[in-house]
Formats: sequence, structure tokens, C-alpha cells
Amino acid sequence: MALAMIFLLLLLLTALIAMPFAVFSSNWEEITAYFYSSNNYLYSLILVFYGATSLFLVRMYFYKTNSLEIFFFMLFLSTMFFESARIFILVLERFDAPRTFLMFFSRTAFFGKIFGTTSLFISALFSSDIEIKKLDTPIIVIIILSFLLSSSMPLSDNILQNSYFRPGFFINFILAFIFIDFLTLLVFIINYFQKKNLEYLYLAVSILFIVTGRELSFYFVSYQAFMAGLILLVSGTALFSIKLHGIYKWY
Repeated sequence: MALAMIFLLLLLLTALIAMPFAVFSSNWEEITAYFYSSNNYLYSLILVFYGATSLFLVRMYFYKTNSLEIFFFMLFLSTMFFESARIFILVLERFDAPRTFLMFFSRTAFFGKIFGTTSLFISALFSSDIEIKKLDTPIIVIIILSFLLSSSMPLSDNILQNSYFRPGFFINFILAFIFIDFLTLLVFIINYFQKKNLEYLYLAVSILFIVTGRELSFYFVSYQAFMAGLILLVSGTALFSIKLHGIYKWY
């Protein structure tokens, strides 16, 4: 499954790189003016590349284990696929597509955001030795939950910096994500006190890096904010993998 997700992300990345040439028939001036000058196009490529590369490295690092923590962490990484919605919105805007299509890709991006956040939370829960007999149960739950929330939430006429329509009750929307992220951190901190293992505290720090980096890279398009978010994402991913590997001694 992991290899299939990596393949799909790489295939998507190739398609996104080729898309400007398909839209403008290799007219370099128009490609540069419309796509390469757009932060959202470049950031989308970078995030999809981060997702594919991280998935590959994590899969290679943990190839001998079926750890549920890593499985759901890899699901989080796979949600970088949905960042391609920014590029599809750029293409649709170029052709003056109906507003409905733009909203569809906005909802697609928020589906990925919700799915990724809940996947991290489930990953933390499995680190607490919670026993779930059927693995497909939490997967189905978070897919349905993400779909219902992203498809039913109201979208306003305002456009965010990332080209997505702004959700209604935006502050409440942000606070809900912060609350789930806090619960994820709390689970690892509780594990630290229960198991007396410092590695869990490092895992909490890595999650803090990841969720902060995700928020910065998702909502902001300034170079400084995005690069700070990307650095936090990469460093958090590396720290999470190394420390979880140290806990279980998978070689």
C-alpha cells in the first residue's frame, strides 16, 4: 500500500510539472508569467514532492515493521497529494471555469487537511497501546468524517492566500484543528509520564513541529512563512521517524 501511494504521488508530481506545458502549448513566456511566478504553483509542487520523498524514506526506514503509528503517519504524509488542488484551481481560473469547480477543489484540499490531522491523532492513540481488532475501522471512520466535514462546511466568497475559499466560521474551524493537535501532543506527553521513556517527549516535540509547519505551509504564501513551515515539516518528520525507531528498535 505504501509503495502504491508513493507511486501515485510521483505520478501526480510528474503530471503537475507537465501541466503548464499542456495549458499553454510550451509558450515559455505565458508559462513563466502565469505558473512559475505563482507561489501557489511552486509551493504545491514542493509539498507533493515532500510527501512522496518522505513516504519513500519512512517506508524504507521501517520496512521490517507493521507499526500502526507509522502506518497512520504515512497516511498523513500521503495527504500532501491534496495540495495539488492549488494547481488545478490555477488552471480552472485560467479558463474561467464555473465557481462550482473552484469550490470542489477547495473542499478537496480541506478534506486532505482534516484527514491528515486526524491521521496524526490516530497515530498517537496507537502509541498508547490501544487495541483495535480491525484496522479498517479507524481508517473508514476518518475517511467518512473528513468527507462529511469537508463537503458540508459552508464556504464564503472570500479567497484565502492559498487560493482556497475561506470556510465559514473560520475561527472555529482553526480552533477545532488546534484542539485536535493539542490532543495529539497530550497523548504523547501522557505516554512519556506513563512509560518513563524520554523518546515519547521527543515525539511530542516532533508532532509540534509537524502541525505548526503544516499550518504555515497550508495557509500562508509568503516565502518566509512557507519556508519556515517546510523546515518544520521536514525536521518534524525526521525527528518522529528517528525517535519512534529508537523506541521499538526496529532494525
